Amino acid sequence: MNDYFKKHPLMQDVLILVILLFFNIFFRWSRGYAWIDVWIFSILSTVLIGGGVIMGIRWRRKYDEKNRAVKEKIDELLKKD
Repeated sequence: MNDYFKKHPLMQDVLILVILLFFNIFFRWSRGYAWIDVWIFSILSTVLIGGGVIMGIRWRRKYDEKNRAVKEKIDELLKKD
């Protein structure tokens, strides 16, 4: 499953948003809020929370790749000696 998300990072983002939305709708519905409130606040909070989570994941991926490239370059230089 991890390989699938590495090949398709957008699917991981969509999955996170869908899971957050369903949990948010369920918890608001179980508390007895009006349906319009459930949908409006669930969608807004899911977008805000999901956006933060997704930006964090993308930032981590970006810097993991840079760190991996630097480590490989250091290892390559050390092996030459």
